[in-house]
Amino acid sequence: MCCLHRPIQLSPGLSALLRTMISPGDKRCMSAIFDHPHQANYSSLYHSPETAEKMHYRENTTEAILKHAEQNGGWLKEYNDTTCSREYLDACHAGKIENGNVTIQISLNGAQLYADKDSDCWIFIYVIHNLPPDLWYKKCFVIPAGFIGGPKKPKHTDSYLYPTLSHISALQKEGLKIWDAWAHSYIPKSIPFLMLVTANGPAMTDACGNVGHSGKCGCRLFCALSG
Repeated sequence: MCCLHRPIQLSPGLSALLRTMISPGDKRCMSAIFDHPHQANYSSLYHSPETAEKMHYRENTTEAILKHAEQNGGWLKEYNDTTCSREYLDACHAGKIENGNVTIQISLNGAQLYADKDSDCWIFIYVIHNLPPDLWYKKCFVIPAGFIGGPKKPKHTDSYLYPTLSHISALQKEGLKIWDAWAHSYIPKSIPFLMLVTANGPAMTDACGNVGHSGKCGCRLFCALSG
């Protein structure tokens, strides 16, 4: 038995890695998702002293920002990073984000493989915000999160993102013990914190469920501006 228009399990051993979308009356696989668990990738960034030191950028920068704000009436010296955002600093102050946690961004976008063929696919990646901003989008630090094959646009993008978000949720509950080669000690419970979900206009419509940029109220921040 399978549910049409929903991901179904193909193999017990690949329940979190491979899911398919079936069209009504069509037994062929129309779209498949390859979900790539991220914990092994971001934990490996702590295994080298050089990259582990870079992974402490967020903690060191946050400490410096909070110290400067405390000495200057709450004002920041400059706004040049996600660590300067009020939401992030409030989360740190409330203890939701602690030292050893990994702040991540999920970015989703579509890509056309051939110029003259209907061969779209959708790719989503992890961007690690513990690293300095100039390293976020370096190839060696971008972690593949998943791949949705075409040729047609997925009807329920949120169902494809579900395995990834479910995996993050599980790690937020259980945590991950990581060896920090720079500090020569274990991080007893590293928890991923989903900081941002980014996409272009059409892809963000699928990610957040809004009407899109062409709708009357298309702002995903739910402002009152129409058009």
